[in-house]
Amino acid sequence: MNLELRADVAVLSDGGAMSMRDAADEVGIIAWAWRAAGVRNIILPRWATDEPASDAFVKAVHDRLRAGDAADVAAQTARATVRSTRATAAPFYWAGWMVVSFR
Repeated sequence: MNLELRADVAVLSDGGAMSMRDAADEVGIIAWAWRAAGVRNIILPRWATDEPASDAFVKAVHDRLRAGDAADVAAQTARATVRSTRATAAPFYWAGWMVVSFR
C-alpha cells in the first residue's frame, strides 16, 4: 500500500487465499490497501476453482481490458466466456469472481 501504482485494474488470481476461513471478511482490507496504492479496481476470486477455468477467465478479462472495456464489463464478459464452455458451465467455475471498484 506504500506503492504509487496508478493502475486502473489489478487482477488477483489466487482463489485459495480467499477460500480460507474468515478470509471473505477481509476483502475490505485488501481492497483498501490496493486503493491506497492507487489501483481503482480489483478483480479477484472468492474461492479456488480449477486452473484451466481460472486461466480462461483471466485471459478473457485481459483481452477485454485491452479492448477498452471497464473492469466490470470485462469481468462479466469473462464470466460468460467461461460459462459458455460445457466443461465449465457450472457456477463453481465462473461465479466466484468479483470486482471491487473505487470511483
